[in-house]
Amino acid sequence: MSPGKWVDWSVVPPSEVPPAELRWDLAADEAKRQALLALAEDRPTTLVSYEPVP
Repeated sequence: MSPGKWVDWSVVPPSEVPPAELRWDLAADEAKRQALLALAEDRPTTLVSYEPVP
């Protein structure tokens, strides 16, 4: 089951949200996208890596 159906994203560390969503090919609404972009501005050297779920 996709974590989009059961994960409480409010308790997931911000650095873990993009890899989890990318891994599971989840879509982000515009509000979440803007919030993540704002968080990323403060972390310009943080790399996001992930492997898609087969």
